[in-house]
Amino acid sequence: MAMSSAVTQQQPDAWYAALLGLAEHFRTSNPPNVKHCVHCLQTVFAFKPPPSIEARTHLQIGTVLSNHTKNIDLALSHLDRAVSVFCCCCFTGFCFLFAIISSH
Repeated sequence: MAMSSAVTQQQPDAWYAALLGLAEHFRTSNPPNVKHCVHCLQTVFAFKPPPSIEARTHLQIGTVLSNHTKNIDLALSHLDRAVSVFCCCCFTGFCFLFAIISSH
């Protein structure tokens, strides 16, 4: 755990870009290596990313699963989670802005 938090604090975009690139490599391989692609994307969650990256990663996993597997239930669960995280993030931001505006 200490290693991942140290990496996150030093270069917050580097780990995400590296995992995304690796996942894309596996996805575009011939034939696609969906298992490794999904593992790379799931590793993003170990770094406790901000909600926007978490939502996007769930969206990417759901899309890969729906396009390359027959596991529609798992794909839908990731897509649902993406929407939930995104809506929560937007709602929190909206509430914060509303609080600032209403205090003036």
